[in-house]
Amino acid sequence: MIVAQLCPEFTARLVDRWQELEAQVVKPVALPTDYLSALKALVASEEEKQHLLTTSKEMQLVTMQY
Repeated sequence: MIVAQLCPEFTARLVDRWQELEAQVVKPVALPTDYLSALKALVASEEEKQHLLTTSKEMQLVTMQY
């Protein structure tokens, strides 16, 4: 951090990077407020898991062929 104190350009880059990282923080997902919304969220989550699993298996097969 001594460099940051001695070099204004470095300090500016450090602050810019810090702000970029802070902007990337993901906001928490709101939980469903009713039963139907919760079920829909569960179905969407399970469908996404199935899709990722299928994609992963396909990629493994392709990798094994080469």
